[in-house]
Amino acid sequence: KRNRSHFYKVVNGAQEYEFPGVTGILSIIGGDKTQKLMGWAKKEALASVSRELLSYGDKAIIMEPDTVTGIIERAKKKPKELLDAAADIGTRLHDAADRWIKGQEIGELASDLENPFLAFKDWVKSSGINILMGDTAVASIDEKYGGKFDFIFEKGGLLGIGDFKTSSGIQKEYALQVAAYGEASTETFGEEFDLGLIVRFDKLMPIFETKWVKSMYHSFLGFLAAKKLKESLENDVYIEEKGEK
Repeated sequence: KRNRSHFYKVVNGAQEYEFPGVTGILSIIGGDKTQKLMGWAKKEALASVSRELLSYGDKAIIMEPDTVTGIIERAKKKPKELLDAAADIGTRLHDAADRWIKGQEIGELASDLENPFLAFKDWVKSSGINILMGDTAVASIDEKYGGKFDFIFEKGGLLGIGDFKTSSGIQKEYALQVAAYGEASTETFGEEFDLGLIVRFDKLMPIFETKWVKSMYHSFLGFLAAKKLKESLENDVYIEEKGEK
């Protein structure tokens, strides 16, 4: 993991590669998710300023430059702190779900995981699928990327790849992510994965939401397009660093 991005060391016989992760590749996609995130970050930063100013009550204070700078700097950090906390819940829920799938001891859950994990168990009971494997790393040597799916399942004689989410909603790019895991799993295991499933668990209420990937084939094409764009922009061949030629 480097700068919040995951990389995968892939060994194939005597050859060894380092590939970028699926989620890092898909970070090139902005769209509605990015716009909503920017709006949310502004809202939380301003709310932080408001809370701190209101905390003074009717006490008279001198707003010196250092005081104002301190309030603003703390407000800037607030959205990241909240995002990190939310990501931590997601990571710990993934770990608990994976332990359950693998039949391992889960231990006592923190209070903030009780509702999401209850939603997970309710989903398992009502899903109608047969979970075969939990969290596993796979890679595509053909397309040079790696990743970790959350579970493999079987339904109606077909194999599928599933991904757990604790986000506020299910985004379209999640289908690209699952399809990329499916293609890498085909290379890794030699099996075709025709189904893709995204399951979202609410962080506050014991509820879940599921969506199927409409087309694993077309979703994988979308992933490859995002991968090509990210690689193209990283080549730095578009803008001259110094003036005109």
